[in-house]
Amino acid sequence: SLLMIFSDLLTDPDSVIRGLQQLRHAGHDVIVFHVLDEAEATFPFRGLVDLKDPESGESLVLDAEGIRGDYLETLEAMCDRYEKECHSIGADYVRLDTSMRFDRALVGYLSQRRARF
Repeated sequence: SLLMIFSDLLTDPDSVIRGLQQLRHAGHDVIVFHVLDEAEATFPFRGLVDLKDPESGESLVLDAEGIRGDYLETLEAMCDRYEKECHSIGADYVRLDTSMRFDRALVGYLSQRRARF
């Protein structure tokens, strides 16, 4: 069976990767669509920003310019890890952000995938 997973993957990568490995081991064809909010992907903030965790409700005030570089570097490393781990287990990894039209991105990806088979 084909499993298409749409997630921001903003959780413990080790547990996500273990779960993906189990799905692949069970014989599923897995496609991971890593969906980030455009602001998460580009960090366009300036000055002091009050960031609120939507799950815990905790708030954190930060200097955007002071952390932008580290944030984007950490995000890129996380995405690279997910992509590498997905490919190592035979799962597809597609990175998206909310500025993209999902219908076009999905059709484009599925067309490329069909051409591979």
